Amino acid sequence: MIQATPDLVAYWRLGEPPAPATTILPASMPIPPGAEKSAKDTFGGFDGYYFRMNPVATPDYARKSPPASGTLSLGVTPGLLEANNQENDPCPYLDGGYIQVPWEAHLNPQAFSLEAWVAPDPALDPQFYYCLAESTGPAGLSPRKTGWGLYLGPDPGHPGSLVWQVWMVFNNTFNQVAVGKYDFLKDAANQVISQLRLTYLVLTFDGVHKLQLWLYFPNIGMDLDVLETPYLNITMPNFTFLPNDVSPNGQGDFFIGAGSNLYPVLGVPPQRLYPFKGKIQEVALYKSDLSAPNNAGVQTTLREHEMAGGNL
Repeated sequence: MIQATPDLVAYWRLGEPPAPATTILPASMPIPPGAEKSAKDTFGGFDGYYFRMNPVATPDYARKSPPASGTLSLGVTPGLLEANNQENDPCPYLDGGYIQVPWEAHLNPQAFSLEAWVAPDPALDPQFYYCLAESTGPAGLSPRKTGWGLYLGPDPGHPGSLVWQVWMVFNNTFNQVAVGKYDFLKDAANQVISQLRLTYLVLTFDGVHKLQLWLYFPNIGMDLDVLETPYLNITMPNFTFLPNDVSPNGQGDFFIGAGSNLYPVLGVPPQRLYPFKGKIQEVALYKSDLSAPNNAGVQTTLREHEMAGGNL
């Protein structure tokens, strides 16, 4: 078993058993006093809450937020690590469920990396956005946001397809700063690989200008050499990143499986925008850019973690 990677901050394995053994809270704003933090961080102790949204039958077309059944199924087997023949821990399936971790400065470093295993539901509608993880503040509809978000969303160049994209504040607006290419990833037969499949991903940001996203699809026999080339690789000149700890309007929580924004009208209590649909497992957050020269190197780290069947 490999050792914990330097600069690891939090590690949510998301392998908790189904309810009632694990507490799942109904959508609520604010969090009820005394509620149990059931989504355990096995490294840093930054535990979170499991929430289940009310069903959202009517999409928010103006903001391109999808409908959701209000499902959060814990302890789903097989989990996402079966492709590696490792210990097959269960994982959650989300369709209107999410994890909310209370704000902490340690969860919002200037430079960071996010690592996760994810299997988007193949029935995702390509006209909507789906948030895998987000840490922004304030958690409202104000354009004056801080922090970042990682989404699957529409590809303007290929209607009907979804691509990974990163959102940050740019020109005073929380918007896309990096959008992936649908035709970037191809298999040995030169066929485009659907991104709606089991994916091992790592997002890295140096805290200043350099942002990269690395993707690997283990269940199609893809060579690990794909980790030599980032799926997203951009440098943003004249850019100032503001982490989710500098807003005078307050800090927002860390979310897995939904965005931090709320539907302005739909739902009582308010419902989260951009709920993810699919399986998520082994989410790890680091306080450094894993691709930086002072680290072991992103290829070494990612190969080691992928082959170990988890993020450490």
